[in-house]
Amino acid sequence: REAAQNRAAQALRDGAAEAAERRAHREAVLLGVEEGSRLVLFYAQKLPELCALCDTPSEVRWTAVVFYRRFFTVRSPMEFDPLPVMFACVHVACKIEEVHEITLDRLLEGGTFGGDAAMKAKVAALELHLLEGLRFQLLVEPKPDMALSMLWDELQAQLDAHRAGAAASDGPRYGEVPPELKEEVLS
Repeated sequence: REAAQNRAAQALRDGAAEAAERRAHREAVLLGVEEGSRLVLFYAQKLPELCALCDTPSEVRWTAVVFYRRFFTVRSPMEFDPLPVMFACVHVACKIEEVHEITLDRLLEGGTFGGDAAMKAKVAALELHLLEGLRFQLLVEPKPDMALSMLWDELQAQLDAHRAGAAASDGPRYGEVPPELKEEVLS
């Protein structure tokens, strides 16, 4: 009877220790708002690096970053792990921008997850959650490259017009007094 009582007491102690360990683990896993934001920001900074490793066009890179930011404005990193979400954003961006040569396998290889079937399954399973988080708003316009290119062209045209106007104009400019009129007034 005493041996049974000792075993029961030991089982209770072990159970209490396991429960305390689970509580400690659960508290350690929970992220605060600031920690979650830092985690999301960390992977947001890694996303362009992943795109560079996979040689994605700038349109895909921009779209993936926008998707990632939009997703985590409505979802929590406690709910969805930012690492597979990052891969899912690039994968969906490749589909939206019609860059079919970059597959999920190529993305995972670029991110050194090439042989990881579990990661591939996670990323594939996140696609629908990503689309729902984006509310199926997949058009990302304007692209910064196009806007910067148009701005550059406009500034270049203004500079060329200014140079042509300065070279072609031998007479007075608006607001200037012609030299002969200036001499008449001064004399």
